[in-house]
Amino acid sequence: MADNKRHILRYIALFLGTFLLDRVSKWLVLATVQYTEPVLPWLNIVVVWNRGVSFSLFHFDSPLGFWLLTACIMAIIALFFCYSLYQHRVQHKKIYWELLVLAGALSNVVDRFVYGGVLDFIDFYWKSWHFATFNIADVLVFIGVVGIFIQTLVEQHDKQD
Repeated sequence: MADNKRHILRYIALFLGTFLLDRVSKWLVLATVQYTEPVLPWLNIVVVWNRGVSFSLFHFDSPLGFWLLTACIMAIIALFFCYSLYQHRVQHKKIYWELLVLAGALSNVVDRFVYGGVLDFIDFYWKSWHFATFNIADVLVFIGVVGIFIQTLVEQHDKQD
């Protein structure tokens, strides 16, 4: 039982730490950046509001479209949360990767309610080509998804042996 409590405390610390990392980074950007701040020859900090999902897909200018998309995102997060709890409780899996996905996704949902869009601010570029602007929450989601994928591959490989 003590081992289970230790895992739960780690889960809470990981979730809160990464969630707060994104929230603080967005607060700092809003407090200090007017429009574009060059950081390195290939990196700017900018203020971009995304009312869609990754890469601004499904961007809606209408309030109805925006809130329907937000409701869909919240439903997916809720389902993913339930699945993660199932993985942990029934299959006794550690859910560190899932917590990164949840922390990033929930932080972006907070932006949707507080600002009416998600604040993206990391702008990588080369000459005139710019990668899609993103934020720390997007990085958390990406790392979490890659981690889940690798963990699944390893588990499948272990089952075959």
